[in-house]
Amino acid sequence: MSLTLQILLIIFTVLFFIILVKNVKKGKLRTDYALAWILCSIALIILSVFPQIAFFVARLIGVISTANIVFAAIIFMLIILCSSIVSLHII
Repeated sequence: MSLTLQILLIIFTVLFFIILVKNVKKGKLRTDYALAWILCSIALIILSVFPQIAFFVARLIGVISTANIVFAAIIFMLIILCSSIVSLHII
């Protein structure tokens, strides 16, 4: 990963985190949803600062392309978020 791409990822994930925190403070985002989104944004910040984690996990699982691991992780996080939202509305 190039240094400019890594810096851009760090900037955008930190901005995303700041926007989440501001929306929680203003009451635009419910706290039960906010916790999941903040955890996801922290995970994205960690991956953008340390991209070697994604490479390590890809080698560990045996996936050829690291991008596939990142996409799979994002899809997994979205499935968990959606299922938590649906389960809150059912109860």
